[in-house]
Amino acid sequence: MNLTLDRLEEYVALTNANGTEQQRREEIEDLRRDFKSGKRTLENYRVMEDTQGRITASIRIHALWEGFAILTELVTRRGMPAAERDRAASLIYEAVEAARVSNVLEIATRIDTSAFFDAYGRALSQAGFAYLGDRVEYKSPVTELPDEQGTPIQWKSMDSAGFEMAVRLLREVSLGQPDADPEEDPARALKAFLDEPDLNGMPGARLAAARAARRAGRPPRRKDRSEGGER
Repeated sequence: MNLTLDRLEEYVALTNANGTEQQRREEIEDLRRDFKSGKRTLENYRVMEDTQGRITASIRIHALWEGFAILTELVTRRGMPAAERDRAASLIYEAVEAARVSNVLEIATRIDTSAFFDAYGRALSQAGFAYLGDRVEYKSPVTELPDEQGTPIQWKSMDSAGFEMAVRLLREVSLGQPDADPEEDPARALKAFLDEPDLNGMPGARLAAARAARRAGRPPRRKDRSEGGER
């Protein structure tokens, strides 16, 4: 079922359970504003209720550019019974159908191994996704990153470094990545990232300090499962 405006507080309480009350209030206001302006559409937000009518799971489709969208990680309520959690995986089909209606041609998703379960994987496979490989990702709050003194790190803003330099960097770091598309335009991708409110304006935004990806024959410990599919 679709998310509705009158249930934003309940939705954010589920999807941002680790955030502060202030962060959740700010996120609700951001969502209200974006839905009102048309920047986001409720049809792309899918939720599931339990027998008591509470929202217990959610997933959403986010279009980055024409024909391409991201499927977010499935979020379920803590302590949910296994049978209910398995039922929540059906939201993947709903989300893919919503993407189809919006003329999306390709969907990618990335799942943390701690959130992955068998029914999740089956639902992805049945919806047409293909496993691409494991990915190691290191993250840190921006405030905890080292400064330039005594380190090889040199920080530059987009304003000082320039858009073209950032595009070149994005192109270089994508080489050899198992989930990289050699035909993807780095400039278009970067512009889409900069326009994405979840990456720039939403509370609790994080900066990926360093990333490394590799192919592996078995699920590693603290890694993401990268999935991609075409519809």
